[in-house]
Amino acid sequence: MKLNIKWFISFYLFISFACISDTTLAQQLNSRFETLGIDDGLPHSSVYGIYQDKKGFMWFATPDGLSRYDGSTLQNFKYEAKNENDVVNNYVRDGLFEDKKGNIWYSNESGIYKWNGLIEVVERIKSFDNAEFGNSGFKCLFMENDETLVIINVIKGVFEFNTRTLTLKSYPIPFKIDYNKVVFTQSICDTKGNVWLRLLSKNEPYILFDRKTHLYSYQYIKDPPESIFFEKDRTILTYKDRVVFKSINDNSERVVEKKIKGKAINFFSVYHIKDFYGREWFTSRGDGLFYYDTKNDQWHNYHHDNSILKSLPFDITTCFFIDRNNNLWIGFDGGGVAKLDLKEPKFNLFPLSVGDYPALKDYFIKCFYEDKQQNIWFGTHSSGLNIYNPKTGELKNFKHKEGDVLSLPGDIVSTITKDNKGQIWVGSSGGISRFDPIKKQFHTIKIDYNIPIFPKLNVFVFQIIMLKNGAMLAATMNGLVKIVRENGVYKGYALRNENYLISTAVDIIEMEDQTLFIALSGNGLYHLKPSGSSYTKLNMYLPKIDLRSISIDEKDKDFLWIGTGKGLVHFDTRSGKHKTWNQKNKMPNSYVYGTLEEENHNLWISTNKGLSYFNRQTNTFENYSYLDGLQSNEFNTRSFYKSSTGNFYFGGIKGFNWFKPGKKTLASSNPVAAITKIEVNNVAFKKTLPYFSEEDISVSYNLNDFNFYFAALDYTLPEANKLKYQLEGWDQDWILTYNKSVRYANLPPGNYVFKIKASNTYGVWSEVEKVLITIKAPFWQRPWFYVLLGIFILGTIVYVTFQVSQVKIRRKLRFLEREHAITSERNRISRDMHDEIGSGLTHIALLSELIQTQEEASLSVQKDVKGISTAARKLLESINEIIWALNPQNDTLESLLAYTREQMQQNFEPFKLQLFIDFPDEIPEIKLTNEQRRNLYLVIKEALNNALKHANATEITLSCSIVENMLFFDVQDNGIGFITSTTKVSNNGFKNMRKRMDDIGGEITWLNNNKGLCVHFTFSSKH
Repeated sequence: MKLNIKWFISFYLFISFACISDTTLAQQLNSRFETLGIDDGLPHSSVYGIYQDKKGFMWFATPDGLSRYDGSTLQNFKYEAKNENDVVNNYVRDGLFEDKKGNIWYSNESGIYKWNGLIEVVERIKSFDNAEFGNSGFKCLFMENDETLVIINVIKGVFEFNTRTLTLKSYPIPFKIDYNKVVFTQSICDTKGNVWLRLLSKNEPYILFDRKTHLYSYQYIKDPPESIFFEKDRTILTYKDRVVFKSINDNSERVVEKKIKGKAINFFSVYHIKDFYGREWFTSRGDGLFYYDTKNDQWHNYHHDNSILKSLPFDITTCFFIDRNNNLWIGFDGGGVAKLDLKEPKFNLFPLSVGDYPALKDYFIKCFYEDKQQNIWFGTHSSGLNIYNPKTGELKNFKHKEGDVLSLPGDIVSTITKDNKGQIWVGSSGGISRFDPIKKQFHTIKIDYNIPIFPKLNVFVFQIIMLKNGAMLAATMNGLVKIVRENGVYKGYALRNENYLISTAVDIIEMEDQTLFIALSGNGLYHLKPSGSSYTKLNMYLPKIDLRSISIDEKDKDFLWIGTGKGLVHFDTRSGKHKTWNQKNKMPNSYVYGTLEEENHNLWISTNKGLSYFNRQTNTFENYSYLDGLQSNEFNTRSFYKSSTGNFYFGGIKGFNWFKPGKKTLASSNPVAAITKIEVNNVAFKKTLPYFSEEDISVSYNLNDFNFYFAALDYTLPEANKLKYQLEGWDQDWILTYNKSVRYANLPPGNYVFKIKASNTYGVWSEVEKVLITIKAPFWQRPWFYVLLGIFILGTIVYVTFQVSQVKIRRKLRFLEREHAITSERNRISRDMHDEIGSGLTHIALLSELIQTQEEASLSVQKDVKGISTAARKLLESINEIIWALNPQNDTLESLLAYTREQMQQNFEPFKLQLFIDFPDEIPEIKLTNEQRRNLYLVIKEALNNALKHANATEITLSCSIVENMLFFDVQDNGIGFITSTTKVSNNGFKNMRKRMDDIGGEITWLNNNKGLCVHFTFSSKH
């Protein structure tokens, strides 16, 4: 039979428990109680039940409903009335149980209730008749097989409720009981699932209900115990004066008297639990909290104390629970709930609370020493010398007493040293003293050549060391003081032979060769060698740097570790070279007070912002702050110490910490990352799985604002917990945070995975918690829409292209039709001019010539007719040129050059003058307009006619060259050239030539050369 029994907590046993040493079992408790109450959000100050669910949330049963805690926030749940007649009772008396679906069950006199894990609402599953049961109370004892609740009612007996079928079976108590005499009831179940009930009035026996036979019987009729508790291999019986631990295997008994330091203690307990360190814990009704240490055979008691900040909050303890991280949770009747860390702390702390030791004015720690009994000696800034016993918590305090020469000379104690003779040397604001621990006396030595000191105001001594020659040497605010024994009396001599020796010395060390390194505040690091009774300087390093401490590197004795205001310095004493680490190297702070070296030669470093662990192999730093249990983030000069037992001590402004590096503490469960709530567009998302584990969320495109709320479920030191989250598909990497929520707004459609993980104060990370998110794209962003849109766009493009092509075709047709009409018209004009005007002018010319041949015509008539004939010929020639220009078949450069060659050769044939025409053999296809062709032709003609008439030339050359789209024409004669005095470029002929070239975008020049005159004109066919 599988039992989920509250009293039996074996499911919390960790594998590492079997490997715990005796030393670990005997570790001292850090008795600081962290309390949750009304002001923290608890619905009621009384807590009667505590439970940790499968995810890791803590649950508290109160008279006003349930409360769930995630390490930072309390969330309360209670049943809400459905109507006016609905009876509401939210009193929860212990007995919280979880089923397979993550629902939490409990009962009271009004019914059986379930906290529904999916909707996070308390539901009443079964109602009880108040008239039948009255106010007798129902209490769940355990859940069998995650399904059947076993419930006890002192009047009606035992009930079994099946949470799946919702059926209720009752087994009434057959005995006659006078309930008017009952003052207290106690109920529990054993490991077999049987129910034990006791109705206390005087000395009544226990009533046992056997769940197999369904029969009741009396047990422990004679001398019944006050309480009885069941475990797998033993039974615990508590009596007024003793506790009996009875073995089930061999029936042996161990009887433990209830005594603390020989004094009898009497407490009545209704709850018991055993932790993993061998401590037996018991509640009490008004006497606080008790535990029995089985290793040391000692009882211990915690009480509420108003003068102690973190003491037990209340003395009426009601219930216990040990969570997966080895924290003890205690419920109180009027004091809320408190947590006590059962594990050995990572950093032991003094004091646990500010008011623990009223004799101390402050906890400003200056120095340490650990004796053979492992008592901790420490000096303070104003409360003298103290000896602390960490096992008992006892503190002895020594202060300066006016007029008492054997008292501590000053209350500022800054160094404690033990020499090789076993003498304790104490440096204080009043001087240097030897302490006699037996007589409790301080023998202060006389220092020669010393300036006055002020015991109440200043630190005088920073460090005292024993030299290899047996003398003592002190670093003081007035420099070095050497202490020697002369004639049985110790005397001090201030070394003042050099000015630098008068400076404030904060630390000194002696090397193997008996040379010294001394840190002089604000001056630097001095290397000294013995010289008679004093020292002389060998060298000085690190000038004007604020030096705080010097330590020899245990790995290499030729190196020093130096704490400075600029970082940690590793100094080579042979070369004087050094290397510095500081905040740039990820130290928490660059102000270093001191270093302590582990056996593996890694370092612990005290700074102005916590402690730092330096791994020399990886050259990395691991940093710790007050969140990890340190006294504060600020530590002090010279307040660090390594004991002969390997304990490390670091002091600061609010106390000190000590620990043994490398020591392993009891393993506990890893932390758990939990998503507590998800909001989509500020509306809570209804989960379909417990705790949002692997939840798959699918929403439309407009539901794209997400709020995630989460928690780190590790309660050892919740404020030191860290969280990392990442929205896969959006964030590039993990994001570290101490916050408990994150918002993502306006996420684009797509697939995302929200991931969260948590770490605890030990730096252990949890498994990753995931939520799958799909934001559906709108229909216009879906693939099918893109396909349709592509088809539509393609069709549109095809249609538009077709229509545009049709328009272009129609436009081209209209253009061709116009061109064809223009061409036809030009051809018609050419034909008409040739046929009508040309034939008429030809006829006139022929008639004129005929008249001239007639002998009888008079000379004057012949002269006039000759003029008519000449004009007619010129007009005919011009008309032929126009007709040629209008003909579209002549719209090429080749046609122009061919026509020009033909006409010019005909015109120059009658004259005794040679015309040379030099045109290219291959002429490219260059289109020319009729205007371009006509103007070019007329310019050529005019240039040739001018050479014929005025140049007196015998040779004329017409040439043309073509370079890409540029046409170059030259008319060169061998005549008399251009005579500027008689010929003006501005006459009409020249003006017309220039005007024609300008009209077609060309240029023309007249150039005299040794050959004659050259008319040069150019034209671009692109114009």
